[in-house]
Order: sequence, then structure tokens, then C-alpha cells
Amino acid sequence: MPVIAGPAVARALLAGWQTRWRAPADGPLSRCAPGDSLIVREACIPGRIRDGGEVMTDLGRAEFVVFPDGWRRYRDGSGRSGPLPRDADEKWIAAVHMPRWAVRIELIVERGLIEPVQAVSRADLRAEGLRPVLGGLAWRWPPRGIGLSARRLYARRWNRDHPTPGYRWQDNPATIVLDVRRA
Repeated sequence: MPVIAGPAVARALLAGWQTRWRAPADGPLSRCAPGDSLIVREACIPGRIRDGGEVMTDLGRAEFVVFPDGWRRYRDGSGRSGPLPRDADEKWIAAVHMPRWAVRIELIVERGLIEPVQAVSRADLRAEGLRPVLGGLAWRWPPRGIGLSARRLYARRWNRDHPTPGYRWQDNPATIVLDVRRA
């Protein structure tokens, strides 16, 4: 089952900081069971090699994709780090259109439970990728979020990702909470 991740979430998953995925309970993730696979889709720029250099191209002719952190994923499954394309006019492809061969993060569901979003604990927040700084006096959610309260920081992130009435933090919707590990 595909899931969408922004650059900060992808970085947290790759670094091993995020081991939990939370989503509204009435969505497709509520059907996940232990052992199921989640394919993480990310925004990317398609490219190919021409005359020994990289040329950004359309998805149909792509030999590789470039992710926001500069990682290149090739059709053969290999990858390498590199700089982002220099041309500001390069077209990013929305995560939903990322080709299956470009997937670099696959998650295996280990456990799932349903709970209200506001039942999130400090341990849950760490498992969802928030990092304590200054000995826990402040919390950080990459790339830009920092706050004195991990809970408020998470609530702000939740509302950004779920702005629809009934799904907002203050509405306390039921969520599916999945413990995951990288495949």
C-alpha cells in the first residue's frame, strides 16, 4: 500500500528516528495488518544520462530520479548521493506519480491500534520522528519546527497535514497507529 512522505518524514524514516505512522482511522491504512508492506512515495525529479552528464527529463524517459535530499535512485535499484539539479525550472513530480521502481523506503507493519490523536504520548512523539533538544527542554521536528512542547509541535504538524474539519487536532479524531520498521 502506498503512503506519501514529505522530505522531513523521509529523512526521519531513513535515519531510523521515525518508527511509527499515524493516520485518520477511516482511511485505507486502517486495513493494515502486521506483516503488510507500505511503499513510501516521495516527490522527485526524473533524469537521464546524456553525453556523460545528467539531464532532467520527463518520467517516461527517466533513467533515475532525484529526491529532495539529492539521492539518486536508478531503474536498476542502485543509488548514490549527489547535488540537487541547479536549474530552478526543473519540474518536481508529485509523490503520487513517483514510479514504483524509484521506491527507496519500504516499511513493514509490525503492530496497529486505533486511538484518538490526542492520546499521543511523549514516547509516541519520539517514535513519530520528533527529537528532543537541550536535554528535552525543547523539541524539534525537521526541517523547521522547534518548540518547547512536543505535543503542541505535533498538533501544529497534524493540523497542517489534516486541515479538514473532523480531522483536525482539536476535533480529536480516531487514528490508526502503525508501528513500522524498514524492510
